Amino acid sequence: MSNQSLSFKKTFLTIWLPAVFAVIGIWYGSNLNAKTERYNKLRDIRLQYETEAYQNLCYAIVYRGQHQQRLSALYLRKVAIAVQFFGTPEQIDLLHIQTKRIEERKGNDFTDLLNSLRNDLRKQFELPVESSDIQQVMIDSAVFDKADSAYFANYKKTSLSDANRK
Repeated sequence: MSNQSLSFKKTFLTIWLPAVFAVIGIWYGSNLNAKTERYNKLRDIRLQYETEAYQNLCYAIVYRGQHQQRLSALYLRKVAIAVQFFGTPEQIDLLHIQTKRIEERKGNDFTDLLNSLRNDLRKQFELPVESSDIQQVMIDSAVFDKADSAYFANYKKTSLSDANRK
Protein backbone atom coordinates (compact mmCIF):
# COMPACT_ATOMS: atom_id res chain seq x y z
CA MET A 1 0.00 0.00 0.00
CA SER A 2 1.19 3.41 -0.77
CA ASN A 3 1.74 6.21 1.65
CA GLN A 4 -0.93 8.29 -0.03
CA SER A 5 -3.55 5.53 0.40
CA LEU A 6 -2.77 5.22 4.12
CA SER A 7 -2.97 8.98 4.54
CA PHE A 8 -6.39 9.05 2.86
CA LYS A 9 -7.72 6.26 5.10
CA LYS A 10 -6.36 7.98 8.18
CA THR A 11 -7.93 11.29 7.16
CA PHE A 12 -11.21 9.56 6.34
CA LEU A 13 -11.32 7.75 9.69
CA THR A 14 -10.29 10.72 11.81
CA ILE A 15 -12.15 13.58 10.10
CA TRP A 16 -14.82 12.53 7.64
CA LEU A 17 -16.34 9.55 9.39
CA PRO A 18 -16.97 11.41 12.70
CA ALA A 19 -18.31 14.38 10.73
CA VAL A 20 -20.78 12.16 8.89
CA PHE A 21 -21.92 10.56 12.14
CA ALA A 22 -22.27 14.00 13.76
CA VAL A 23 -24.44 15.27 10.91
CA ILE A 24 -26.61 12.12 11.02
CA GLY A 25 -26.90 12.41 14.82
CA ILE A 26 -27.89 16.07 14.69
CA TRP A 27 -30.47 15.41 11.97
CA TYR A 28 -31.93 12.41 13.81
CA GLY A 29 -32.06 14.27 17.15
CA SER A 30 -33.68 17.30 15.58
CA ASN A 31 -36.25 15.17 13.77
CA LEU A 32 -37.05 13.21 16.93
CA ASN A 33 -37.36 16.43 18.95
CA ALA A 34 -39.73 17.94 16.36
CA LYS A 35 -41.95 14.83 16.49
CA THR A 36 -42.01 14.93 20.30
CA GLU A 37 -42.86 18.64 20.34
CA ARG A 38 -45.65 18.09 17.81
CA TYR A 39 -47.07 15.19 19.82
CA ASN A 40 -46.99 17.22 23.06
CA LYS A 41 -48.62 20.24 21.40
CA LEU A 42 -51.42 18.10 19.95
CA ARG A 43 -51.92 16.46 23.33
CA ASP A 44 -52.16 19.88 25.02
CA ILE A 45 -54.71 21.09 22.47
CA ARG A 46 -56.76 17.91 22.86
CA LEU A 47 -56.72 18.23 26.65
CA GLN A 48 -57.76 21.87 26.47
CA TYR A 49 -60.73 21.14 24.22
CA GLU A 50 -61.72 18.02 26.12
CA THR A 51 -61.65 19.97 29.40
CA GLU A 52 -63.78 22.70 27.84
CA ALA A 53 -66.20 20.07 26.49
CA TYR A 54 -66.52 18.58 29.98
CA GLN A 55 -67.16 22.00 31.54
CA ASN A 56 -69.61 23.01 28.80
CA LEU A 57 -71.54 19.77 29.21
CA CYS A 58 -71.80 20.46 32.94
CA TYR A 59 -73.06 23.97 32.19
CA ALA A 60 -75.57 22.63 29.66
CA ILE A 61 -76.95 20.18 32.22
CA VAL A 62 -77.22 22.84 34.91
CA TYR A 63 -78.92 25.35 32.61
CA ARG A 64 -81.28 22.66 31.34
CA GLY A 65 -82.26 21.99 34.96
CA GLN A 66 -82.96 25.71 35.42
CA HIS A 67 -85.21 25.72 32.31
CA GLN A 68 -82.84 27.87 30.27
CA GLN A 69 -82.96 25.74 27.11
CA ARG A 70 -81.38 28.29 24.78
CA LEU A 71 -78.29 28.61 26.94
CA SER A 72 -78.21 24.85 27.43
CA ALA A 73 -78.40 24.32 23.65
CA LEU A 74 -75.54 26.76 23.10
CA TYR A 75 -73.30 24.80 25.45
CA LEU A 76 -74.41 21.49 23.90
CA ARG A 77 -73.36 22.78 20.45
CA LYS A 78 -69.92 23.60 21.82
CA VAL A 79 -69.70 20.12 23.33
CA ALA A 80 -70.73 18.49 20.06
CA ILE A 81 -68.05 20.36 18.11
CA ALA A 82 -65.29 19.53 20.56
CA VAL A 83 -66.27 15.87 21.01
CA GLN A 84 -66.64 15.23 17.29
CA PHE A 85 -63.19 16.62 16.62
CA PHE A 86 -61.18 15.60 19.70
CA GLY A 87 -63.25 12.87 21.37
CA THR A 88 -62.58 9.17 21.46
CA PRO A 89 -64.70 6.89 19.26
CA GLU A 90 -66.69 5.89 22.35
CA GLN A 91 -67.43 9.53 23.20
CA ILE A 92 -68.50 10.27 19.62
CA ASP A 93 -70.88 7.28 19.72
CA LEU A 94 -72.34 8.44 23.04
CA LEU A 95 -72.84 11.92 21.61
CA HIS A 96 -74.63 10.54 18.55
CA ILE A 97 -76.88 8.37 20.72
CA GLN A 98 -77.88 11.33 22.88
CA THR A 99 -78.48 13.69 19.98
CA LYS A 100 -80.75 11.08 18.37
CA ARG A 101 -82.64 10.75 21.65
CA ILE A 102 -83.10 14.54 21.78
CA GLU A 103 -84.28 14.64 18.16
CA GLU A 104 -86.78 11.84 18.86
CA ARG A 105 -87.97 13.68 22.00
CA LYS A 106 -87.05 10.75 24.23
CA GLY A 107 -85.23 12.93 26.75
CA ASN A 108 -81.57 13.43 27.31
CA ASP A 109 -79.18 11.88 29.77
CA PHE A 110 -75.60 12.88 29.17
CA THR A 111 -74.28 11.04 32.24
CA ASP A 112 -72.46 8.41 30.15
CA LEU A 113 -70.75 11.02 28.00
CA LEU A 114 -69.89 13.11 31.05
CA ASN A 115 -68.41 10.06 32.79
CA SER A 116 -66.42 9.16 29.68
CA LEU A 117 -65.00 12.68 29.37
CA ARG A 118 -64.16 12.77 33.07
CA ASN A 119 -62.42 9.39 33.03
CA ASP A 120 -60.48 10.21 29.87
CA LEU A 121 -59.29 13.48 31.42
CA ARG A 122 -58.35 11.69 34.63
CA LYS A 123 -56.26 9.19 32.63
CA GLN A 124 -54.52 12.02 30.78
CA PHE A 125 -53.71 13.77 34.07
CA GLU A 126 -52.56 10.43 35.55
CA LEU A 127 -55.29 10.44 38.20
CA PRO A 128 -57.17 7.32 39.26
CA VAL A 129 -60.24 6.64 37.13
CA GLU A 130 -63.51 7.05 39.00
CA SER A 131 -66.01 4.22 38.61
CA SER A 132 -69.04 5.97 40.09
CA ASP A 133 -71.38 8.16 38.08
CA ILE A 134 -71.02 11.91 38.26
CA GLN A 135 -73.30 13.68 40.67
CA GLN A 136 -74.54 16.97 39.31
CA VAL A 137 -75.12 19.61 41.94
CA MET A 138 -77.98 21.79 40.82
CA ILE A 139 -78.06 25.00 42.83
CA ASP A 140 -80.62 27.56 41.89
CA SER A 141 -79.35 31.13 41.70
CA ALA A 142 -82.01 32.13 44.25
CA VAL A 143 -80.08 30.15 46.87
CA PHE A 144 -76.99 32.24 46.17
CA ASP A 145 -79.03 35.45 46.21
CA LYS A 146 -80.43 34.60 49.66
CA ALA A 147 -77.00 33.65 50.97
CA ASP A 148 -75.42 36.81 49.58
CA SER A 149 -78.11 39.10 50.94
CA ALA A 150 -77.88 37.49 54.40
CA TYR A 151 -74.07 37.75 54.38
CA PHE A 152 -74.01 41.37 53.23
CA ALA A 153 -76.77 42.39 55.66
CA ASN A 154 -74.77 40.87 58.51
CA TYR A 155 -71.55 42.41 57.17
CA LYS A 156 -73.10 45.89 57.00
CA LYS A 157 -74.46 45.61 60.55
CA THR A 158 -71.11 44.60 62.01
CA SER A 159 -69.21 47.19 59.99
CA LEU A 160 -71.54 50.02 61.04
CA SER A 161 -71.53 49.02 64.69
CA ASP A 162 -67.72 48.82 64.66
CA ALA A 163 -67.50 52.29 63.11
CA ASN A 164 -69.89 53.72 65.72
CA ARG A 165 -67.76 52.38 68.58
CA LYS A 166 -64.67 54.30 67.46
